[in-house]
Amino acid sequence: MKHLTKSILTSLLLIATVNVNATTISVTPSNQEVLIGNQVLLNIFYDTEGIETTGGAFSVNFDNNAFKFTGIEFDGSLPDDPLFRVFPVAANVNGSAFNLGFGSFSGINGTGKVATLTFMTEKEGLFDFFLAAPLPGDDSFAEGASYLNAQVQVNAVPLPAASWLLLSSFASLVAVRRRKHIA
Repeated sequence: MKHLTKSILTSLLLIATVNVNATTISVTPSNQEVLIGNQVLLNIFYDTEGIETTGGAFSVNFDNNAFKFTGIEFDGSLPDDPLFRVFPVAANVNGSAFNLGFGSFSGINGTGKVATLTFMTEKEGLFDFFLAAPLPGDDSFAEGASYLNAQVQVNAVPLPAASWLLLSSFASLVAVRRRKHIA
């Protein structure tokens, strides 16, 4: 019943979307550096460029060998109807892309934060997170949506200074023991 209600409301939202809207969806920070095993937080923002929109969906694309999606938190000040929010489908969470979206019959205008996405890093390298038209199953913004992307540099975990201190202590103990053996 809940799925049917959402489908009907989404269909009505599409019918209400008659005007061409120009909306920019972006990711911040656009460049960041993290270590393997750390979290990556990506903030998704919208800018309707002064033209009111009823909303739509978009896809978040990433390298699923390097990142594991761990969560989403829609922003509390997002001026949409929560019934129109598109959450990641469980089947797609383990893949390399999933859909997000938001919308409202009363319209959305201006700029604001959509959500914060959380990923866990699993592989070293330079990787792109890019936004695009939605995967099949959800409806995009009316024509004119553009997307800004982000890059994440994942580095190997460096050996902490305490490890070097511990290794030098062992080397000192070995040297002292050898000196006692020789004498």
